[in-house]
Amino acid sequence: MASGKYWTLVRRLNAETLRGKITWEQTSEHGTYQASFAGFTIILAEDDAPRMQYMRILNPNGEVMEVVTDEDIDGPHQSAHHPAYDMMSDTYKLARRQAMGVEKALDAILGDLAPADDELKKPSF
Repeated sequence: MASGKYWTLVRRLNAETLRGKITWEQTSEHGTYQASFAGFTIILAEDDAPRMQYMRILNPNGEVMEVVTDEDIDGPHQSAHHPAYDMMSDTYKLARRQAMGVEKALDAILGDLAPADDELKKPSF
């Protein structure tokens, strides 16, 4: 397995998601989010038992070409440091927030609430 390329992919997905350059969508499968690139699709998901992050790479026909877990990149979770897990988890959470419209929901809720007294005061520097 080409773990170096997968690590590069994980890092780039995270960076571009943080920049808002990737459009993530919910899939019909609960808790999974997808984005398309050059005819291929990446699906992000997580599994709590065992604690694992994974992505599926689909070809243009929607067939799963590869499944990559954080352990495929980091190796088995034997220590406290798991950079692929952490980055894949962060990207998953960002993708979920975007696909579910969390920011829009927060803006709508805050728009309906009156500002708190401490928000109306000028900051004292």
